[in-house]
Amino acid sequence: MHKVKRIVYTPESGIRNPRLLLEDFMESLPQMHALGYRLFLRNLKGMYRQSLLGLFWSVIPPLVTSLIWIFLNGQRVVDIDVPGISYPLFVIIGTILWQTFAEGVNGPVRGVTMGKSMLAKINFPRESLILSGIYEVIFNVLIKIGLIALVFVTFQQMPAWSTLFSLLGFASLILLGSTIGLLLTPLAMLYNDIQKGIVIVLQFAIYLTPVIYPEPKSGLAAQLMQFNPVAPLLTTTRNLLIGAPTPNLETFFWVSGASVVLFLLGLLVYRLAMPIIIERIGS
Repeated sequence: MHKVKRIVYTPESGIRNPRLLLEDFMESLPQMHALGYRLFLRNLKGMYRQSLLGLFWSVIPPLVTSLIWIFLNGQRVVDIDVPGISYPLFVIIGTILWQTFAEGVNGPVRGVTMGKSMLAKINFPRESLILSGIYEVIFNVLIKIGLIALVFVTFQQMPAWSTLFSLLGFASLILLGSTIGLLLTPLAMLYNDIQKGIVIVLQFAIYLTPVIYPEPKSGLAAQLMQFNPVAPLLTTTRNLLIGAPTPNLETFFWVSGASVVLFLLGLLVYRLAMPIIIERIGS
């Protein structure tokens, strides 16, 4: 005889019973993935429905940024010397990796914002909105990897054995960006300033990350970069792609491990905070 599962809704916060909170979270993982994937497909179709360039929009922003800096460096308006690799290849890979991180930050906020209308009407695993945003980031990364392969052919850059491990770097950049985005999502649901602030901070932070120039060895920029968690991930991933030495490998794994822990913690905070936020935005 089929056993009917009984669901009891209570006004008590899940923080009062962490064991039940974790069990409920684990049981709803398949639902989160299934619904998140469907929302991702819906958002993807809607995004490119009236677009002439379609999927190319995922690579146009880093390409435009790269072309600007390639032009400035070529005209000696700025003088950036990168040993062991041509500057166009260096900056194109750097901007693609930075774009991957930036999309990771925006992914959770964007996913929840696009599903905001459902939150107060339907009871479903709200984490699926987060996953839909992350799936979109992963989809865009696959397109960007195709662009990197094309750039390698154009600049006659032979892939190294370490190129395969750069996929771990892409995953770490997505994870770090998604963790930051996830932790900001509850606030972004209440205040529109958060999304506008993210745009401004990312525009500034790109210049404190070795995206368009190599990592400085001394000076204020070098000191600030030590506190930038994106720097070791981006530098290591770029070096893995081109087969260069990876001196920041230990920091890379520390940042990646911390991102995993903070992401799981962020999911629990998100689950606890969403009922309160839905009540606030629905009133």
